[in-house]
Amino acid sequence: MPTRRPGWRPVRALPGLASAGRRHRGRAVKDFVKGVKDESGDAELQPLPPFPPPDIPRKQASVSLLELTYDNLPTHCFGGSKAICVIALLPESAPKCPEAVLDLARRNRNDPVQFAWLRAHKQPEFVQGFGLELSGLPKLVAVKVGKRNRFAVLDCDMSELKPMGAFVDRILGGDMTFKPLKPLPELEPAYLQGMSDEDEGGVASEEQRAEEDVDAEDKVEL
Repeated sequence: MPTRRPGWRPVRALPGLASAGRRHRGRAVKDFVKGVKDESGDAELQPLPPFPPPDIPRKQASVSLLELTYDNLPTHCFGGSKAICVIALLPESAPKCPEAVLDLARRNRNDPVQFAWLRAHKQPEFVQGFGLELSGLPKLVAVKVGKRNRFAVLDCDMSELKPMGAFVDRILGGDMTFKPLKPLPELEPAYLQGMSDEDEGGVASEEQRAEEDVDAEDKVEL
């Protein structure tokens, strides 16, 4: 048991000190709870940070490239859903559509452009309708059909995509100068391609001879 020194007295709490301490602790707790509530309330009012939209791939349209013929010219090139028709006029030395033209059609598949290619050496009148000659082929011709038919020409060998792509970009961007096109050139059907006037006359003569033979048979029967 501890011994007490002479004159030692136990220390008594000062009047009101204990109650003041309790009030201070209670006020501190209330302030802390109030601060937590305020912070949580402010956090609820603040909107969530925006998230970047997901990368949605653009839907790719089919490639609009066809060989131009007598039948599809009015429905796909000089008519149809596309406002512009770009035609690759090929010389006799080009047996098929160049790969660069196919790449061009693939590059602009989502644009309002119909691409076509033509064995132009078989259609001299069609080529002349654009003020061109067979000896100057190949050429890339863009045609806009509407109230005022217009066209533009690019002189290139069609082996590179870059100049043809720049040509189409200028058209789509409204920076191309067009020439009036009157009237719209027409294609000859396949059975008349390469046929001379003498051949046409020969066909007509054969038809006339056939009619004469029929008339002769009718007269014999009578």
